[in-house]
Amino acid sequence: MKFIIAILLGLIVSITIAFTIIHHPILDRFNPFLKTEYSYAKVPKGTQQYVNITAYSERGEKLDYKLTFNGFSPSRTYVEIKHKGQYVISITYVEKEDIPKEVRQE
Repeated sequence: MKFIIAILLGLIVSITIAFTIIHHPILDRFNPFLKTEYSYAKVPKGTQQYVNITAYSERGEKLDYKLTFNGFSPSRTYVEIKHKGQYVISITYVEKEDIPKEVRQE
């Protein structure tokens, strides 16, 4: 019985550490420690697949990780990204003027 409790405790600790250290879209989707947030990014024109995009928080701080997601308008440049860590929930194309000043300066 003590062996089973020790294994379960070790498993819980391992999962908690993995959720706090590792950023991956699948893990971030189910991570209860992450909050949904909005970020802004400039994306390349002429494509609908955005890979390794640098995003900035609403306060203008560069995120520690890059985001990969699909779009639907190859002619637009700026996006507002609703995400939970690296898991992108949705994107909205915005005009440059709609982006917070702190982000526009980047």
